[in-house]
Amino acid sequence: MGKQRSTSETTPAKGNNTNSPNIQMILLSQIKVDENQPRSEFDDGKLKELKDSINANGLIHPITVKETGTNRYKIITGERRYEACKLLKLGKIPCMIRESEDEAKIFAMQIAENISREDLSPIDRAHSILKYRKIKGEDTEWKYIEKELGISETRRKQFIRLLNLPEEIQKSIVANKQRNKKTHITEAHARSLFIFDGDKRIQQALYNRIVNRKLNHREAMDEARLFFNRTKRSAKKAIAVEVNLNIEYKSRDDLIEKLRDYANTLKNGGVVAKKSSGTKIEWTTETWNPTTGCKWKSKGCDNCYAKKMALRLQRMGQIDYRNGFKFTYQPHRLLEPIHWKNPVMIFVNSMSDIFYDDMNFDYVDKIMNTINKAPWHVYQLLTKRADKMVDYFKNGGVLPQNAWMGVTVENDETKSRIAKLRKVKAGVRFISFEPLVGDVGKLNLKGIHWAIVGGESGTQARPMEKEWVINIKEQCKEQGVPFFFKQWGVHNEEGVKVGKEKAGSELDGIKYKEYPEVLKNTLIV
Repeated sequence: MGKQRSTSETTPAKGNNTNSPNIQMILLSQIKVDENQPRSEFDDGKLKELKDSINANGLIHPITVKETGTNRYKIITGERRYEACKLLKLGKIPCMIRESEDEAKIFAMQIAENISREDLSPIDRAHSILKYRKIKGEDTEWKYIEKELGISETRRKQFIRLLNLPEEIQKSIVANKQRNKKTHITEAHARSLFIFDGDKRIQQALYNRIVNRKLNHREAMDEARLFFNRTKRSAKKAIAVEVNLNIEYKSRDDLIEKLRDYANTLKNGGVVAKKSSGTKIEWTTETWNPTTGCKWKSKGCDNCYAKKMALRLQRMGQIDYRNGFKFTYQPHRLLEPIHWKNPVMIFVNSMSDIFYDDMNFDYVDKIMNTINKAPWHVYQLLTKRADKMVDYFKNGGVLPQNAWMGVTVENDETKSRIAKLRKVKAGVRFISFEPLVGDVGKLNLKGIHWAIVGGESGTQARPMEKEWVINIKEQCKEQGVPFFFKQWGVHNEEGVKVGKEKAGSELDGIKYKEYPEVLKNTLIV
């Protein structure tokens, strides 16, 4: 560590600086930081580098201070050097003492130093510009402020517009500057959000998408323009909430008010979803079958609804079901979601299994490719073949950001699929306890984000016992997993066969229709 004398008096600095009466050695303990200094925090890595340099070579450039009392000084410029000296626990450091300056001049010097070294985050710069104008006088014309700070009118406006963004986004911009983490965004990213000035919900949604998909600033701008253009083209169909929700509105304020109502619905545990005509499955809005057909895997398959439907469609002459329920690739369907312009939630392979025994991984790659090409949808992938699922992702398969991965667990015998699901890197992992044909016992739901429970329907349906459902619901509550109770099936709560409609979907008089948290935080235009 560089040696410094530790004394109580203020002395002229030794060396070349002794010829200058304004440079003196001052005790570190007598120096205080300026609470109005424009920078809010320091980069730890750069601070360590500076500390090491000072330790090896001494403090080459004195810090600038002003005297505020007897043996009391406040920093004008050089706060980072001061912080590095504190880390080294130095006694005295060389300081240039300036005569008393007015507040505006001092603040301008501080801003100029930080800007010249690019030390300020864009958010700190924005606050500094506003503060400088306040010091100079609110009636001071911007052109004089811009000239004194050395910034153009365009840059000044860009900085200040950042302060209209949601607080989380502002913090992300600061964090990116100070820690350079890829999970945060840059000022260039933030400019793409200016398109939606005043619509903080949309800005937040776009921010989430930029971070989750790791978009660069050009891709972020393209995404923002896509949002905006889609809003213009659809006129009165503007915003969907990852679930085919189309909102009719008369004005932008009307739209924002309806979005607030939607948000309140979510806070109360509900989900607003406009059902498509494409499926009767309550927890999704559309189905997509790039393959059809399957075969028995476990007891949940005993009364397979998909098999009955496939055979019926075969008898009707539907060309895609010419092979009945025999596994069949449907390559002409691979690109279907790309042509669905309104965002929907898509259950993939409702008439098959994406990891069916004979499924080629190259074909799975094609399915994933389509999912990537149509990112405005959310895709739900569900399988009973957990081993093959693990093999696919272990051997280079990647689940897109907008896809959820789930397994079916119908009884205690199939519970091992949950542990295998945890091995898959996914934003949302879910379990379908449907048809629930047996008690699942104790569950480990760590890493699981959603649970669906449903009883069996059809003429040969087996009853689902109420205790089985309550067991899952209570464990979901204890472990913080959203619980979606789809239906009792054809047997009611007491186990009496009354038909699906009469049996309903209430558990002890309550409907449980919870969704994963991701739906509560994401808006899509």
